[in-house]
Amino acid sequence: MWLGDLEDLPESVRYGFQNLGLSHVLAVSGFHLGLLWGLFVLVQRVVPPALRAGWPLLALGAIWAFVAVVGFSASSVRAAAMLSVVTVSRLWPGSPRGIDVFAVAQVLLLAWEPRMAYQLGFQLSSAAVLGLITANPPDQTANPPEGGVKPKHPRLKAVVDGMRVSFAAQWATTGLSLVTFHTVPLWFLASNLLLVPVLLLIYPYSALAMLGVGLPDPEPLLVALTTWADDPRWVWGDRFPSPEQVVLLTVGSVGGLLALRARRPWRVAVALVFTVWVVGESGPRSLREQRWISVGRGLACVQVRADTAHIFGTKYLINNEFVWNQKLNQYFKSRGVRHIERHVRPYEQLQRERTSP
Repeated sequence: MWLGDLEDLPESVRYGFQNLGLSHVLAVSGFHLGLLWGLFVLVQRVVPPALRAGWPLLALGAIWAFVAVVGFSASSVRAAAMLSVVTVSRLWPGSPRGIDVFAVAQVLLLAWEPRMAYQLGFQLSSAAVLGLITANPPDQTANPPEGGVKPKHPRLKAVVDGMRVSFAAQWATTGLSLVTFHTVPLWFLASNLLLVPVLLLIYPYSALAMLGVGLPDPEPLLVALTTWADDPRWVWGDRFPSPEQVVLLTVGSVGGLLALRARRPWRVAVALVFTVWVVGESGPRSLREQRWISVGRGLACVQVRADTAHIFGTKYLINNEFVWNQKLNQYFKSRGVRHIERHVRPYEQLQRERTSP
């Protein structure tokens, strides 16, 4: 999680995070660089005044150094570019608009690598950032009266702002993610509000572990979280929107984001109901094919729906990469499978389903 290296991370864990709407925690992106930037902002408070003028540039250098350490991954470069444009723009008088900063960063990124426009990660992150800018209400205290204006309940306001950010990002990417992953994480709001603060403890935990401090093994907790997240009740699956439905989802998302910006709860509710209705009408697709696979004591059921293969199997067989990436590779290609979703199930449950009429 420090470096975004997911090679040794089991796919069941990735799917678990995806089901809970927490994929941004795994990939080095704006989430990680935002944490690093926030650390520099906190440290800046105790920095001598003589050094504060150049502190933002020092922080920016540290950001790009971190991006270099993680291998200049596309998501980290995008986030660092946004932070760079924001930092440089603040060196001049005036407060730049978020949409202007976003536009400049996009132009610079595409000028550097035009093919980035065809990358799914670039499209999703761009949609999410644009959604955040659209949903962010105008700053009504940009020019406060003398003495300043403070919210009556700052902690409650922080929680509401956090929920708005999570909701806006999810709403803005619904159409694109639905076309690609065919699922909607139903508990993304609660997950980001309750689980992200817990997952952030991994960073100080790993730092203390590297210093040789004796700490309990967190693996049982992570395994339990993954098993819990694999529950199909947390996702709305098998969604296959038509081109017309994608257009309707886009209209609903834009309307909802503008309603969030205007702080009109009834308009948000109408747009949300409309979005849910379109998502509900987008599936599921009928089962094209089903087959059972048995390897030793491992058992799995493969269901092909549209361009997605759903695999329900025992833990050993689910994690057997040779079976899915080598042995069944041609089978998946012949069926036009583009996405594979794996779900761990107890052997006894699978055996009952196999023998039932």
